[in-house]
Amino acid sequence: MAFVVGSRARVKLSSPALAAGVLCPQPPLLGVVQAITGGGGDADTITVAFADGRVVAVLGAALDLIGDVASSVIRNGFLDRVVNGWITPPNPPAAGVPYMSSYTGRITDVYTVNGADTVLVAALQNGMFYELLTANVNILGDR
Repeated sequence: MAFVVGSRARVKLSSPALAAGVLCPQPPLLGVVQAITGGGGDADTITVAFADGRVVAVLGAALDLIGDVASSVIRNGFLDRVVNGWITPPNPPAAGVPYMSSYTGRITDVYTVNGADTVLVAALQNGMFYELLTANVNILGDR
């Protein structure tokens, strides 16, 4: 998918040296593409306006395109749920390894990044945000 005016974007969060989802600005900055100089590729300048009023113009290579999840069932199944992340999801017969309880949080957004369904989680204990693939999220039924 290419950037178009009106699509959501963010500055890339990871590099080859970091695992995806490790780095997340506080609060997360998702913006809307306002203008494109060129065809919208990696070498073109893309202007993004963020909710906090900042406007940046960067090369497309420095941005991730934020898309909508393909299914409203996925979005509705995760949005506003209390979850804990899996460091390693359960893979029977092996038990999963969850993050410690300070990473328990409420899902505030559901979207795709690089074609993968992703959730944005606000930790209940300290309000910090983190991002996980939907496959790495354990919905807590007792919350």
